[in-house]
Amino acid sequence: MNLGLKIKELRQKKNLNQQVLADKLGVGVPSISAYESGRQIPPTDKLALLAEILETTTDDLLDYKPFPPVEDFGVKKRCELCEEKDYIISLLREQIEELKDHIKTLKGI
Repeated sequence: MNLGLKIKELRQKKNLNQQVLADKLGVGVPSISAYESGRQIPPTDKLALLAEILETTTDDLLDYKPFPPVEDFGVKKRCELCEEKDYIISLLREQIEELKDHIKTLKGI
């Protein structure tokens, strides 16, 4: 949800009209209208106050989601797979050497 819609939704949930919100925020109704329509973005200082008035956080208003930990991207799993792959390759090399020795033995018969 974009910032303007979020502001409007939270304002309406608190049963505030644009005039009351404008008064609390120290701006005019045209500014609230512009924020809600997406024509303007509230300045940083007003954004923090807006979050306080609407009883939310700036992160919520801005729909901010922190990046998940690296493990969530599968990096750890990929590393585990790489180690597993290396182990399998080493086993295959050992088996190839054993087969070469066995072939040499068979040729000697």
